[in-house]
Amino acid sequence: MKITVIGAGYVGLTTAVCLAERGHHTVCVDTDVARVAQLRQGIATVDEPGLAELLASGLADQTLYFSADFGALSDCDVVFVCVPTPSGADGAADLSAVWSAVT
Repeated sequence: MKITVIGAGYVGLTTAVCLAERGHHTVCVDTDVARVAQLRQGIATVDEPGLAELLASGLADQTLYFSADFGALSDCDVVFVCVPTPSGADGAADLSAVWSAVT
């Protein structure tokens, strides 16, 4: 199965490396080109126990890829949207990043 994870923050990156560890071909897409470059080099951008090892393993096994190109979604079976949804002053979730990702 080919899976795309949109967002390489804490939730998205953790999701992507775990899916790749389970043998799924996983592409993690993020708009932050610098973050994508770091992840392609195997540099973990969040601190989570075991994440760096899973990142390195996924890259070595070629089950995990990182891209800033949303074209990576063209032939995937499943898409996970893992983008920020901060709360506003009124407590409502700001869904602008979700709408941007799905557009």
